[in-house]
Amino acid sequence: MGSAALFGRLLRLTSIAFARYDRSALATHADAIDVAVGALYRDRRKIAATFALSFVGWLVGTGEVWLALRFLDHPVGWLDALLLESVGQAIRGAAFAIPGSLGVQEGGYLALAPLVGLPPDVALALSLVKRARELALGLPGLVYLHWSERNWLRQRRLQMPLTD
Repeated sequence: MGSAALFGRLLRLTSIAFARYDRSALATHADAIDVAVGALYRDRRKIAATFALSFVGWLVGTGEVWLALRFLDHPVGWLDALLLESVGQAIRGAAFAIPGSLGVQEGGYLALAPLVGLPPDVALALSLVKRARELALGLPGLVYLHWSERNWLRQRRLQMPLTD
């Protein structure tokens, strides 16, 4: 186990605070998580692929901002679009505990708008354009999830023996 065994160390630290509980089984699982995370970080191809996909997603998001503002008749340069997307993603990432970052994205774009010379109504419209894209990509997945769960429950009911 390397020096970066975060989960095992964290569990052992909390075990000191809560000494009366037996955490030996959890410690084994925490060590297993540390080993798995270490194996992931040693696979340079996966790290490079993850970086490349994240980078492409970031560039696509920048293009989305640039194109949306062009359609909203408030064109900005590529660097301004990059600034809006980068700081917008940072704000959304910081608000990870809020489901869907609802309200955070909108407030973030309203705060960032003056930096690139956008009026507040255009910043809000940009945020809503990004929400529309999220919905367009997310709703089919939710519909499929609902459909597949319904079928799974129906099959499970058919497989259960009848009891009187």
